[in-house]
Amino acid sequence: MKILRGNPFFEFLDSRIYNLLIDDFVFKSHLQTLIDFYND
Repeated sequence: MKILRGNPFFEFLDSRIYNLLIDDFVFKSHLQTLIDFYND
């Protein structure tokens, strides 16, 4: 994937995918926190 570095389109796409993964991770960890909270 390093070959694509420097291409603005792929840089944009890469950051979008990265942000989606981070959002998904954050969402799941918040969800888990809520589940733990309600289960106590």
